[in-house]
Amino acid sequence: MKELKPCPFCGGKAEYVIQGFYGRIRCKNCGNIGIGFNIDTSDYSHNAEALAIAAWNTRPSDKICPEIMALAKTMQYKLDKNGNKECDVMNPDGTGRGWSHCDTDWLAERIQDELDELNRALDSANWHPVIEDYNAVLNECADVANFAMMIHDMTSKAMPIPELPGGEG
Repeated sequence: MKELKPCPFCGGKAEYVIQGFYGRIRCKNCGNIGIGFNIDTSDYSHNAEALAIAAWNTRPSDKICPEIMALAKTMQYKLDKNGNKECDVMNPDGTGRGWSHCDTDWLAERIQDELDELNRALDSANWHPVIEDYNAVLNECADVANFAMMIHDMTSKAMPIPELPGGEG
């Protein structure tokens, strides 16, 4: 087996695992999972492990456009800022942030709430174009994106991630 790079999120060691009909790489430390390749089809059965390793070892950071990186930085800022917020749903035991125990329907409702806040911030920025209003728009965009990321994270851990055209997940 080809050597696996450390997890891009926590730096932990990774391993090849089979989940259902999919072979993929998983971090032993944080549980991050890579793209799954169907081990039960003639196309991938003999190459699933090699394909999973190649996908895991690919680091797309140099391919991410600056606009996505800017949004990601604002998203991380907002996650850190809201990490200790009192919330019985997202932080029921008071041990810090997390969404793994949240219901995706609740998260989807929160996206709608955040979209409403984004629309109010956009209206305000259009009527009173000052820096505070533009910052509010940027922060609300990050809030919407964070809730979408949470749903994506939970869904990708609950079921295999389909392969996209071009072999990227």
